Amino acid sequence: MPLIIERKRYFVGLMGLGVNARFDYPGYLVMIPTGPEPNTALTEGFFAVAARQKPRPQTVAIVAADADFSRSPILGARANADKHGLRIISETKYPVATKDFAPLLREAGSTNPDILFLCSYLSDSIGLVRAINEVELCVPCTGQSRLAPSSSWQMSGAARGELDDRATCRGASRAARRTDSPCRPAC
Repeated sequence: MPLIIERKRYFVGLMGLGVNARFDYPGYLVMIPTGPEPNTALTEGFFAVAARQKPRPQTVAIVAADADFSRSPILGARANADKHGLRIISETKYPVATKDFAPLLREAGSTNPDILFLCSYLSDSIGLVRAINEVELCVPCTGQSRLAPSSSWQMSGAARGELDDRATCRGASRAARRTDSPCRPAC
């Protein structure tokens, strides 16, 4: 942005989330429809719905790519969690080159969160969903902010099916020990 501002250029960004927030440069237009509060916009709906679940969730674990794109959704997740009275108990960032997500999810799962929130690129998302199954992580509520065109989600049908399978709580044995967990052996 500093270079664009210095040269007084008009610039159109495609997926730049919150890029102009600290500059407030009038010659910048972003095409991602997040409105005037881009940090919180991507996570607002998820945390609003998650906070209305019964039993009410209390804790959040965040697993995020250590990349420029994930900074804004992480800020938004923190703000929306706070807004809904949820406590962040774990925040793990991983290098973009990560291929094995199982250790990250074991670490996040060891905190026994009520909500698992992921901030990732599409290829990472597929690996994260597969790792959720691999470690048999059963978190009552899982959400995600990912960077990818919407049609890319269609290409990851196999991973989407794995997430649907995970919703049957294959990892319920650990979670079932918690009396307040919606994951039960019968699910």
